[in-house]
Amino acid sequence: MKKSKLLLCIILVVLVVLGWGMGVYTFLNIKEVDAQNELVSEADTFVSKELYIRAIPVYKEALTHKTDSNTEIERKLLKCYYNFGDGQSYSDLAVDLEKRGLADEDLYVNLAEIYMESNDYANGVKYLEKGLTSYPDSDRLRKAYDSSAFLYEVNQTSYSSILPSSGVTASLYPAFDGTKWTYIGRYGWKEEIDEQFNKATPFSDNGFAAVETDGKYYIINTDGDRYSVSDSASHISDVLGVSDDFVLVKTDKDYAYYWLDDWKSTGEQFMFDMVTAYNGGFAAVKKGKWGINKNTGEQVLDYTLNDIPVNSLGAAFAGDGAMAQFDDGLYYLINTTGTRISDKGYRGAKAPEEESGMIAVQDESGKWGFMDWNGDLRIPCQYDDAYSFSDGLAAVCEAGSWNYIASDGVKVIDDDFHNGAPFHMGIAPVVLQDDTAALVSLNYCSERDG
Repeated sequence: MKKSKLLLCIILVVLVVLGWGMGVYTFLNIKEVDAQNELVSEADTFVSKELYIRAIPVYKEALTHKTDSNTEIERKLLKCYYNFGDGQSYSDLAVDLEKRGLADEDLYVNLAEIYMESNDYANGVKYLEKGLTSYPDSDRLRKAYDSSAFLYEVNQTSYSSILPSSGVTASLYPAFDGTKWTYIGRYGWKEEIDEQFNKATPFSDNGFAAVETDGKYYIINTDGDRYSVSDSASHISDVLGVSDDFVLVKTDKDYAYYWLDDWKSTGEQFMFDMVTAYNGGFAAVKKGKWGINKNTGEQVLDYTLNDIPVNSLGAAFAGDGAMAQFDDGLYYLINTTGTRISDKGYRGAKAPEEESGMIAVQDESGKWGFMDWNGDLRIPCQYDDAYSFSDGLAAVCEAGSWNYIASDGVKVIDDDFHNGAPFHMGIAPVVLQDDTAALVSLNYCSERDG
């Protein structure tokens, strides 16, 4: 009996202590809330008068009181930073909120704007892309992305023609002045190799280009140093480019792949009516009709296809896909074995410029639009001419002028060029209306969905 009374007393004491503790906690929490509310009210008053410099420290002091309202106050402070023009403080707090999963549309748009203003295009576009992932139906984020991700400069040159380049050598572009060829940098104002040539090809991904001077053909590296020379160029009438370990040449008899190291013939298995650059070890080759050849000399597909278009880099394939015309007269997407992988055919087609990028196709009216890699038409056929997508953009021609559209069909570069070409590594060679060549450079370039 005594033990029961003792236990009851202990329980009563514990309950009293807990009740007292809860009361103290509630009292202190009410004081925290009251103190915080008073500070927030003061800061709100400063904001209403646009006195941001005075509101900011008061909001920060309010955040020293830990209550359920802290996230709301952080948002008020964030807006205050933005209106006050304190980009660094805004970005620090915004990034923290985004990491905690508390970002809204305003945060993504404003954070991107701040990064863009400081020329940090990579982070600006990154957070717009994150915003679109979180809010895929946001028109505001989509418009901000289209206007920011494709900020560009047009760098005019004194040349009449510039060829595209890609890969690790995308900082060197063959440029023609009407008489001779040279190599210029990505902004177009500086000759990067102190020599001029009668013929020059773009550099390959392994850093070599073919040039012709004084009746001889050479392979040069990106420093302009000569790597190999043809013993006799009398039977070579043209050079198309360098691909893998080969030089693509036109001889007085055929087109062929010669060895890069010594300009020797690689044998009859590498001689054709037409050749293209290898991509991923595969190339389209022609003997009467078109087939597919591996860089080992193996013929993957016999000569059964009527046509295979070639892209701006001289290749038919981008990734594992190419466009080919079958006996029904229509173009379909094929893989590296020549197997048709799209169901719908089109009257005309351009080659893909990059893997998964939408492909330019032509309908029966002669107009051009864009299909995805399933063969489905994504952008209606409405253009007079077009190139396939790369770097998230496609060159399209309307009424004789070339511009660039994004993957949603919105025109994002609207300069009415005389001629256009696909982007690679953020650079596209164009011809202006005065017939001079220029390089259009994107301020930021990523792997974009095109």
